[in-house]
Amino acid sequence: AQATLSQASAQRLSSRTQQDTRSGAMSSAHCCHFVFLNVKATGHVNPTLSIVAELKSRGCQITYFVDEELRSFVEAAGATWRPFRHGCFRPIDEAGIAKYVPEGTPAERYCEIQHMAAREAELQLPALLEDLAGLPKPTAIIHDPFISFGRVAAHVLGVPAIVTLTMPGPASMAKPKAVEDAWEAEPWVDGPRRAVIERYGFDIFAQGMPMEFYSPVLNLVTTIDELFMPP
Repeated sequence: AQATLSQASAQRLSSRTQQDTRSGAMSSAHCCHFVFLNVKATGHVNPTLSIVAELKSRGCQITYFVDEELRSFVEAAGATWRPFRHGCFRPIDEAGIAKYVPEGTPAERYCEIQHMAAREAELQLPALLEDLAGLPKPTAIIHDPFISFGRVAAHVLGVPAIVTLTMPGPASMAKPKAVEDAWEAEPWVDGPRRAVIERYGFDIFAQGMPMEFYSPVLNLVTTIDELFMPP
């Protein structure tokens, strides 16, 4: 079943990116370069490894950004490993706290997962885009929905953003709109969000929310039909 899933996912990636390539039709998989962005969690990384191996077997170049603890796994699947220079999916840094968090705010107000996304995008993008500039232009950016900056990088580079969703489906993370609005209104979320818009012309929350940054192009849900939760 895993082989069938990876083969089907690789085929969908190839078909989808061929449709979205603006510089002309790709003659074969050998000109593909897929860049993966993922969090340091085996449950998020493991389902992507067979897709990496399948794409590699089809002649694609694969670059995989993830923290060093999972380097050996992505390299064993056939990818070239690259680190996030600032680490990934971490609490708001001291500079971000000084810049955006009002003095006297309890740490529990701004250190939860849902508060990290905007500052992480602001912090990660300059280094990531610099690293990507030194590589062959990606055919597509493939990222986990917890990665807030994947679609921004794809927007800047003019390539598709594709998501690998390792949970049952988008509906499994749904939150009431009032909760989402309250998260996005916090100054340590709204401030870096506006900074990303100003610098890159892309609003990460226009079509996304914390831990749910999906793709308008293709979302690959790595679960079985019986567990799938549609949007």
